[in-house]
Amino acid sequence: MKQLLFLGAAAFCALSLPTQAEQTYSNTGMAKAKVMSTVHGIGDGHMVIQIHSEFTNVTTEDTSNPLNGASGPCFGSVEIIVPNVTGGGHCVYTDTQGDMAVLTWTSTQLTEGGGTAGSWQLTGGSGKYAGATGGGGYATTTDNDAGIQTNQISGDITLR
Repeated sequence: MKQLLFLGAAAFCALSLPTQAEQTYSNTGMAKAKVMSTVHGIGDGHMVIQIHSEFTNVTTEDTSNPLNGASGPCFGSVEIIVPNVTGGGHCVYTDTQGDMAVLTWTSTQLTEGGGTAGSWQLTGGSGKYAGATGGGGYATTTDNDAGIQTNQISGDITLR
């Protein structure tokens, strides 16, 4: 009988524990990176780009977004056969508190300025990003002379 009472009390306590509420943040903003990519020219209008960018400050319009101020590498590859683009990769951002977020990105089109655009998805990470989800779009412009890439970002992230 004492075991049943203990189990009942334990179940009640477990059900009474507060759970962390989901929090959704707008991820609309901009990110700048130093570009260290390598372009492999294949032929007229055909190239493969080995992507390596080091982002130094993700800036979101929603300043309460925990990714605001994050930094880290993005890497992958893109094949361009004008006007088509295929490819993708990952970003590993570290926020200002040291938690890491992992994003995947997929390039699907060329922009008018010669950059790429596509979609991104938050697949998880450490700390507050464990179990997090989200996604949206991006458009990239690159100043090859300065070695700077700018991403315009849209979408949302949800922490669990």
